[in-house]
Amino acid sequence: MDGHASLLEQLFDRAPDGIVVTRLRDGRIILVNAAFGRLLGYDASELIGQHAGAYGLWPDATERGKAAATLLAGRSPPAIESQLVTRTGQAVDVEISAELLDIGGEPHVFGITRDIAERKRSEHELRAKEERYRTLVHSSRDGIVVTDATGRLTYCSPGFEHILGYATEDLIGTAERDLIHPDDLRVRDRLLARLLQGHSPQPVAELRMRHRDGTWRWIETIDTNQLDSPAIAGIVTNARDITERKSIDEALSFRALHDPLTGLPNRRLLDDRIELAVAHASRTRTLVAALFCDIDHFKDVNDRLGHDAGDELLRLMAQRMIAVLRPGDSLARLGGDEFVVVCPDLSTADEAALVAERIRAVVSAPAELRSGPASVTVSIGIATTSGPRTSRLEAGVLLRNADAAMYQAKTHGRDRWAVFDASLERHIQRQTDLVGGLELALERSEFAARRAVRR
Repeated sequence: MDGHASLLEQLFDRAPDGIVVTRLRDGRIILVNAAFGRLLGYDASELIGQHAGAYGLWPDATERGKAAATLLAGRSPPAIESQLVTRTGQAVDVEISAELLDIGGEPHVFGITRDIAERKRSEHELRAKEERYRTLVHSSRDGIVVTDATGRLTYCSPGFEHILGYATEDLIGTAERDLIHPDDLRVRDRLLARLLQGHSPQPVAELRMRHRDGTWRWIETIDTNQLDSPAIAGIVTNARDITERKSIDEALSFRALHDPLTGLPNRRLLDDRIELAVAHASRTRTLVAALFCDIDHFKDVNDRLGHDAGDELLRLMAQRMIAVLRPGDSLARLGGDEFVVVCPDLSTADEAALVAERIRAVVSAPAELRSGPASVTVSIGIATTSGPRTSRLEAGVLLRNADAAMYQAKTHGRDRWAVFDASLERHIQRQTDLVGGLELALERSEFAARRAVRR
């Protein structure tokens, strides 16, 4: 029996948690183990006979009374978190559980105190971290949304509310697809399928989403699969409004391919359109015509009314020409007073001549400018693709031929159109051969000075 008691005493004293026994009627400590003494910084013997409240054990009389009543009723009060006061006056976080113990016929409280300082520090750090992330999420202009496995929104950050203008309560429970532009649903479906198949990293996507005011906003998204996370159980999407950036990109792209004065395609875009039209003509056995248009007497308008009037006239001529083109025709400005019309899907060259005649008629109509009246005409050169050459013809060749025909129209009196033909082609070839021969002779130093002969 003595050996058994000795074993119990050793177990009591070596228990890792602090154990304290107090008399219920007066709260005096009658027994503690070494762990409880270490927790408070005392030898166990120093605590015997002291009032438990002095060290923070049930310091509140009301709470102490409730705990005593619970114990006396045969029930164990729930474990509580409290702070005990150490020898140095510092507070230490503990979790206390209590049981009623009968010693010599008198009720005592058997208390177990567990040091939870590390856990409290971890909880505090976690709360601080959560608060920090919550603050960042709530203050961010970017949005975060979570959709469940059915595609319905379960969370929307304030940033997402800012992006689309909806209140959170208006979005929670709605289908994400209802916000996406119909033309972008296929892109969204493809990305989600890739995500659910486990592909990584997930690419950034751009799609349009409907704002509360009915407009479409360009949104940059990137997704993370958190369906298996109990805390999230959904797909997390980070969203950023890039509408302004897209507008700037589109404006820069437009400026790169269009004339700043008239908004018409420039030479770069014109070449692309001619090449596409020629490729189509090769497949469909149709013709493509290029109409090279040069405004006659334009310099006179600039000299008489000023350059602002000249710019106004060019914009007006562009509008007039567009108005008489066929569906599918393209008008471009090369610069100065030169315009080019591309007419695809022609059956005969006569159809291009009809377009040229309509252009000639509208350009020659009087123009009322802010600086005064102006009257100009236009010279037009027409070149078309034909036969087996269609598939091999380059945009530059077609434009060169149309330009040559335009100069022929000017030579014959302006305010007219001319068609590029075989005689012009031979003339161009002779000029090309002559220029090439002169350049070659210059490289070979084949030119010789000739001394004048006196007579």
